Amino acid sequence: MKQPDRSAFWVDDAAIIPDMGRRRGHQKGQLYQESGWWKARWLEDDIGADGKLTRRRSKPWPIARCEGPGRISKKEAQKALAEKMVEVNRSGPTTRLTVAEFIEKRFVPDHVATLTGNGQSHYRDILKHVGAAFGAFELPEVKAHHVSQWLQAKAGRGYSQSYLKHMRNVLHKVYEHAYQCAIHEGRNPAEKVAIPKSAREPEPTAAYTLEELQAILAHLDSPLWEMFVLGASTSMHAAELTGLRIEHVNLSDRIKVVMGRQVPPGSLYACESLAKGQRTSGKTKNRRRVLPIPEILHDKLRAMIADRPDGEPVFFMPRCVEVWGKVAPINSQNITRRTFGPLSANLGIKVNWHRLRATNATFTGQMLMDDEARRKMMGHGSLRMTQHYTDTYIQQKRAADAIAENLFGGSEIVQ
Repeated sequence: MKQPDRSAFWVDDAAIIPDMGRRRGHQKGQLYQESGWWKARWLEDDIGADGKLTRRRSKPWPIARCEGPGRISKKEAQKALAEKMVEVNRSGPTTRLTVAEFIEKRFVPDHVATLTGNGQSHYRDILKHVGAAFGAFELPEVKAHHVSQWLQAKAGRGYSQSYLKHMRNVLHKVYEHAYQCAIHEGRNPAEKVAIPKSAREPEPTAAYTLEELQAILAHLDSPLWEMFVLGASTSMHAAELTGLRIEHVNLSDRIKVVMGRQVPPGSLYACESLAKGQRTSGKTKNRRRVLPIPEILHDKLRAMIADRPDGEPVFFMPRCVEVWGKVAPINSQNITRRTFGPLSANLGIKVNWHRLRATNATFTGQMLMDDEARRKMMGHGSLRMTQHYTDTYIQQKRAADAIAENLFGGSEIVQ
């Protein structure tokens, strides 16, 4: 029977598998004498940054003295070498590439460079710590106990548990990529390394109370007033608010299609983020969501976007137009530093963008909004994350006051 022609769908392994050279056969090693010692050498397979295998001689391995006190016979040295060669012949290719070299030559170009601006900034920040601790080590030299000691030391310097998790996870990703590149065959040293319990607990993001929100809004001018109201009402964070463009908003009386999504009247499509000058789509599919615009903002937003191109940002600082002559999106970091910082000191309230998301999650929880609807409004993949943002203290305080009022309300307290 005629065999089918496989050339059309077979892939040449040489095109996708690094050149591994000829198979290293069973080695016996080379025994020799040097400076009064029995020493041995053998051949090692070394994988470079390009994934190619090369052959090199190992460093001299001292066995025991061949002269003077403690000397052993050649037969005993040969026996020790034979035991060592069993281990060598079982081992796979090794690499002399350092952690810093691998990060620079492979990890950053292959992985970090493919991320968004925020993702790259996050990785580069963590990689500075990784490089300072392990950069000079060859990849196989880093062990789990080294990683554990590193995290313990960082915990002692005041780093939070969440930041230590990021550090461990980035190191784990570096070794995972080294394994995928066939450059490191050993165990991932960051795998299952526990975060020190002594590390500082991260401060929870507290929701604003209604009174705090009103006090803050009383000190904000347009467009920050509108941004704060929209953030608290819809859970949009700073990057989404600054990234919102006129074409994403539907203040008409008809359904509008935005990037393939139907946006009902009086709604917006939160589909882009703007951070550090780089515009990206939502980091996950859940983050790209249709949100209602509060009625109180309809007329204000109409006035803002009237007679302006669709591609321009909804929110901008008029003073920047006066200086630069063009509309530019708001820099949320500048607002945090120049406006929210002094306002926090003035009001005694910690004012920042991120608390708006916790405020939304808390208020919708108090309103007994359906959990699935709350999750979708926040843009989370799981309800657990939405609950993490919910400040339960406000609800607990109201419940405690209500119980006490029911116990003693309308009657005298017996001493």
